[in-house]
Amino acid sequence: MNLVDDQRFNGKELEYGYQDFDEAVFSLDAQRLFGVSQLDVLTLNYGRFKWHGGLEARTSSNELLTVERSAITNKLYQSARPTGFTINAVKGKLNGLVGIYSSDDNVPDGISRNVEGFGGWNDGLMYNAEVIYSATDDLRFGWEFLYNDADVRTEDSLLQYKWATTLSMEYAIGNGGINVEGFYGDNGDVTTGNVKKNAKRSGEFWAVTVTPYYWIAPAKLQAVVQLMYAGSEKSEGIRTNSRYFRATSYGSGGSPNIVNSGYGDELTTVYAGLNYLICGDNLKVQAGVEYAALNTPSKKGASNPDAVTYLFGFRSFF
Repeated sequence: MNLVDDQRFNGKELEYGYQDFDEAVFSLDAQRLFGVSQLDVLTLNYGRFKWHGGLEARTSSNELLTVERSAITNKLYQSARPTGFTINAVKGKLNGLVGIYSSDDNVPDGISRNVEGFGGWNDGLMYNAEVIYSATDDLRFGWEFLYNDADVRTEDSLLQYKWATTLSMEYAIGNGGINVEGFYGDNGDVTTGNVKKNAKRSGEFWAVTVTPYYWIAPAKLQAVVQLMYAGSEKSEGIRTNSRYFRATSYGSGGSPNIVNSGYGDELTTVYAGLNYLICGDNLKVQAGVEYAALNTPSKKGASNPDAVTYLFGFRSFF
């Protein structure tokens, strides 16, 4: 359950009190109920789910290597919590999932893209499919496909793109490892209502993230680097993360929107940080610095902005 909503970074307010709940899922163990011996796991699920969108989105925020998820992951993920049905199956080293979800946000004014509870089934649909293959204990591959069938001209839409796919690899070796992920998708076409009515934010997009890490002190002190490059067909097809860099768009005293609200056609970020695990991922401190450079061809008179952001995080869960 989320009990605080801090929107001060975009010029709004900090609010306390019930905001929404995160996930709530009812599951049926079909493998045991129907005796499906061919599978190790077969579950049927209904409820409010955390939407995925690549390796970082599948990873709990408690276990992230970086303080924040990358901008391309957040583009696909969008913190959406749709209501829907999923089927999850596991056989040996393979784990598969397919799902169908509602894009109905149950918000009459059409402004919010999230739901305080369960969503209805009055608008368009969203679909996803995932396959995770664990080749060894140290090597894992993942594939996802995400599809949004909502028409924003007449229906709610929790996503701001038409479809996307990701391919990831996680490889741990010795005292370190590396995660690599590629992204490709389509923001949709304004004529079909798959995106907001802005042609500059339609079209295809692509990205790659590379995240090597090294244990300076095993299970205690970890060094992490993340490199991300994202590009798009149109001049505003990709966007930076909402906090920090993009918050310049909402500067006090009428500050100019020097970062084009975070929209551009190329975004490069370089992150370096340290994670100190006091009690594993249950209690840890994270610190990092990120350089971001955005190409903004649609911003008249603007030099392509860049920025350095310093981040600190204290995370705990039980």
